[in-house]
Amino acid sequence: MNRLWLHRMIWSYVPLYFIFFTFLFIVFVHTMEEQLRLSAKDSSAVFARQMLQSVDVTLKSVEYRIIRELLHNNRLADFMLEKGPADVYARYEIAMQLRELKKELAVIDSFYLLRFSDGLAFNGNVLARSSGETMAVGFAAATASGAEGSRWTDVRPFREYPFQQERMVTSLVYPVPDSRQPKGLLIVNVSAAALREQASGLFDGKGTFVRLYDRSGAPVFAQGDAEAVAEGRALAAISSDYTGWKLESGFHGRAPLRSTSGHSLLWMTLVIVIGALGAFSVVYVTRQHYKPIERLIGRIHVLDSQRFRAAGNTGRSGPDEFAFIASAIESLAARSTTSEKRVVEADIWRRKQLIRELLAGAAPPDKLAALTGTQGSCAAAFIVEIDRPRQTFGQYSARDQSLFRYIIGSVAGELAGRSGRELWEEWQSPTRLSAVLFSHCSDRGDPEAGAIGEALVRWVSDNLGFTVTVGIGDPVRSLDQVALSYRQAEEALRYKAALGHGRTIRYRKEDTEGKAEPDTRSRAIRRIAEAYRSGGDEWIRELEQFLNGCAAAGWTGRRSGSGRRRC
Repeated sequence: MNRLWLHRMIWSYVPLYFIFFTFLFIVFVHTMEEQLRLSAKDSSAVFARQMLQSVDVTLKSVEYRIIRELLHNNRLADFMLEKGPADVYARYEIAMQLRELKKELAVIDSFYLLRFSDGLAFNGNVLARSSGETMAVGFAAATASGAEGSRWTDVRPFREYPFQQERMVTSLVYPVPDSRQPKGLLIVNVSAAALREQASGLFDGKGTFVRLYDRSGAPVFAQGDAEAVAEGRALAAISSDYTGWKLESGFHGRAPLRSTSGHSLLWMTLVIVIGALGAFSVVYVTRQHYKPIERLIGRIHVLDSQRFRAAGNTGRSGPDEFAFIASAIESLAARSTTSEKRVVEADIWRRKQLIRELLAGAAPPDKLAALTGTQGSCAAAFIVEIDRPRQTFGQYSARDQSLFRYIIGSVAGELAGRSGRELWEEWQSPTRLSAVLFSHCSDRGDPEAGAIGEALVRWVSDNLGFTVTVGIGDPVRSLDQVALSYRQAEEALRYKAALGHGRTIRYRKEDTEGKAEPDTRSRAIRRIAEAYRSGGDEWIRELEQFLNGCAAAGWTGRRSGSGRRRC
């Protein structure tokens, strides 16, 4: 046998392989640089987020420490409320506490208190009037640049004393004693240089840079090579929800690609080797995978030739292997589907037939023995009857009624399955479902039938537009007595008119046996009540028959002098 199909398979794979390999190679060459840039952008975004978070944490620590100082240090409020002679000792204590705070938080450049009542400014060393003073000018700049939602100002030039050089600071402004009735302000200046120095521990400036801007766009600080800071293009920009500042990060020039720029020859060699190995693997794998097909085709040749020789057709040049395989698979699938469908239909029919035989007490012994081995020897029968079918259930279309019957049967089966029991059910009439609950015998009987019936009654009442009543027979310890349990369930349902709808009714032996003379009056009254509940006019005829029977038996509606008994 020639290997025509093998050659076809190889030549169908190899050209496609080289086409896709070339395409992927071109895409790889053109996208490698862009991919590296995307990676650099992602890393820049992560770094910028961490850097900005570090700045936010530093500023938050200052703000939280100031809030705690305002809550626990009453001397600041006393300074703002001071009206009489100056308390020199109190001011000294304020200065000492603020200096300790400055030592605790190294990023604090300076601070001062500004009192509204007299415009007095106090920085711990000097008391000055705000009018025309450097600190007052700084406060005006601070309050003018403050943004809603943040107590931190934009960066501004500041010097504490006239002889000092200006330095860039950002200010935290807090009212004292509270924001509802402020008597003055506590202003804390944080040095931008200190923020830059603190953030430098997270940064390696070789070919990279970061730039931090305030809300107005003024630079807070820049970190990195001078060339990178001046000419670098930002790859990531992150804004702070706390201060509103924006931090940019990126690389200078082609820094991300420097690690790969000197490896072009190595990449080309690697690509050629991978391409050759890929082509060889395509041929090798195709040959290995073709071996089972080759054996199958050889077997098909033999079988097909025998079939045509038996049919007397010797002029056929050669078999169509794949058409033969497709025909065989389709035929096998069709036969399998038909067989499965017949098995399911036969199983459903046998189960329904067996339920009828069990309820009628006519099941053959061999079927009872087989059923006992699979389902157990104990069972209980119960009947689910739809209440007032003419007034409620009859209002639905035939399709809806069929759907409701399916739902009730499925819910009953699911409730039985939850308790580890198996339920066989069948609708004996459009409004009556007969069911058999199987279980293994126990000394105390099987209480699950009652629980399932009560759960089913509740479910139908809560979810459907009508109610059902469930009559339950006694559990039996032999499957040939299921018919007795079924008759007991029917007997229990006869008390539905007297006991009410939408409930479970268990069979009680004392209701039907144990009396030498049946109480015909009670039975007649129950028949009248049942006819009345059904909603028809049959109860009138039943009542007339009951009254006529009372009169014929010597009963009367009142006690008379003749001694006749009252009905």
